[in-house]
Amino acid sequence: MFVVDDSDMKIAAGPKADVSQPDDGEAAAMEFLTHKTNGNIEKAYGLGKKVAESFFAPDGPITRFCENTQEEEVILQKKVLFTFVAELVFHNELASVVAETAEQELIARIGEKDPETMARAVDSTTRSYYQLGAKKGRVPYENMGKAFAKLCGKPNDEALSQLGQCLTKEYAHFCHTAVEEAQFH
Repeated sequence: MFVVDDSDMKIAAGPKADVSQPDDGEAAAMEFLTHKTNGNIEKAYGLGKKVAESFFAPDGPITRFCENTQEEEVILQKKVLFTFVAELVFHNELASVVAETAEQELIARIGEKDPETMARAVDSTTRSYYQLGAKKGRVPYENMGKAFAKLCGKPNDEALSQLGQCLTKEYAHFCHTAVEEAQFH
């Protein structure tokens, strides 16, 4: 039998895996567990439910804020705008997993009672207009107002643009207050 002495050979090790750093999936799971343990996930469900209930309330933000209208497309767009602004506030003010939980609860509850609004709210064209509108304009909420008027089918209607600005401001304040009242940790 032939024996080779390889005692002087060295094997180069590859890069060491840093086992102390979790991958993205592990990090997301740990974030979820942290927020579940401290009660934020349950509060997020409650926030989504509360905001959705206000959506349907006879004296809620859809009918109460800025101007009451009877025009069907404007009413529908007021609802769509409210949904978008609520999601925007959740994502701007809450941790990612908490915001996602509140958003999913909101969408599920609105979609259950008002599928037409939800279909419009998740439509990619509609979302694109509002996402672009959410970017800062010269005047706060100006671009959201313009997006609102365009989605109502009247892009040059200054009164609708002003209404959209007013609604965005009021809806954002309403949702911000709801987030604060939930008392997240």
